[in-house]
Amino acid sequence: MKNLLVIGVATDIKIKNFFDKFVFNNDNYKKVFFVSTKKVIENRKIIHLIINDIKIKEKTKLDLYDIDEIFVVQNNLDLLSHMNIYEFLHYNDFSECSIVSDLNSIKHIELKKFFKMDFDTEKEHFLSYEDIEYAGKQFSVDKKGIVVDGEWDTLLEPFCEKYDFYFSFSDVINGKKEWNETDFFKNNINGSDQEESVEFLEMCKNLEKKFFSIKKNEMVINDIDVEPVCVNLDRFGRILFNSGVFLLTFAKLLKIKKIPVKIVARHKNWTFIRNKILKYIEVNKYLYAPIEHIEFDNNEALHIGRIDKILSRIKGNTVLDIGSHWGYICDVLERNGKNCVAVEANLFNYSIINYIKRAKRLKFKVYNENIFSFYKRISEFDTVIALNIFHHFLKNENDYIEFKSMLKELKIKEMFFEAHNYNEFQMKDSFINYSPEEFVDFILENSQLKYYEEIGNYNERKLYYLYR
Repeated sequence: MKNLLVIGVATDIKIKNFFDKFVFNNDNYKKVFFVSTKKVIENRKIIHLIINDIKIKEKTKLDLYDIDEIFVVQNNLDLLSHMNIYEFLHYNDFSECSIVSDLNSIKHIELKKFFKMDFDTEKEHFLSYEDIEYAGKQFSVDKKGIVVDGEWDTLLEPFCEKYDFYFSFSDVINGKKEWNETDFFKNNINGSDQEESVEFLEMCKNLEKKFFSIKKNEMVINDIDVEPVCVNLDRFGRILFNSGVFLLTFAKLLKIKKIPVKIVARHKNWTFIRNKILKYIEVNKYLYAPIEHIEFDNNEALHIGRIDKILSRIKGNTVLDIGSHWGYICDVLERNGKNCVAVEANLFNYSIINYIKRAKRLKFKVYNENIFSFYKRISEFDTVIALNIFHHFLKNENDYIEFKSMLKELKIKEMFFEAHNYNEFQMKDSFINYSPEEFVDFILENSQLKYYEEIGNYNERKLYYLYR
């Protein structure tokens, strides 16, 4: 006889139907364990393991052994919406599970393959000097690709304060000190004989020559013969300096925006987040919009180019991004000095925004709610970003009425609006449908905006700039 583990993340009816069909009429199960956030089934055959939280978290420890079969009962067979469940099972060292939705469809997952992490340890990435602010634990560069759990990523210091080479080199090239007066020199030749001191001074002066060769454009930073820059990624995906202090010092003092780097260590927690995003890319074949993070710098994105048009015209400081998806627009605008707010109703997208925001140390606010409830609390912004979102409000009469009311209430000075393609199948049974020009007229008629320009066309979807 077998021991069965059931994870319930579906409606109560689906869960009850599963037990009726697969469990209660099956005499092959010795023990049946049911994990959920609430008690759904009343039956003496079931051992309930209730997790008192709004969801089953990835790192919840489950003290269960000798489990022969696992079923995850969910509302559909979409893997991405329940990644936390598969991560939870993988974290508890289960090797496989089956997903059940409509009782006739079962999908099998080999968790070890599903979560297999392949790292290209020799892949060269590029970062700006500004991206590497903090330094922590150093790992041997021979261990590139390692995954490390624990607290190693919590004891951090600013790079410019931790390494005496940085401030010593800065003093020398700015004429404040001679090499033999610097902390870097004193700390390294303390107790050394005369010959070693001379050799060390020669090395320092050679580094100085290399620095000025880059400054005078006689050499590029990629070709400098010093230890390359390597970084680590902490539990949130934030970049930490690992090694290559000479090269990073040069880059920081010369404000170089493109430094070649390689990744040595990743925190185990970050690999869960990384995997969630990579699984999305695997399922969808591309990203919706770029993610400007070292882990995802070579993934193709569907929507590119729009941000350049926005940056060339935006005048406002406070920005509302409606349907922000994973927050790319807010990311770029914040780095260009704007104060952004993202509103994203989809819970999965909202979770990813927060992962990326934390990984990049961004500060914009994110709200997981319907825009029709949000604007009734906060309605005044300089700028609204509405890319491929407003057509969803034309699909039924109630949303159309709310949409019209929202446009009238928003106190704004400009808007970047991307219209849908009038002939798209998704609009077939809509309450109302507008051509791009009709849609712009509708917005102008119902808002404080008066003028518009067409500023781009992406995949047959026109981008407009609307303003007072």
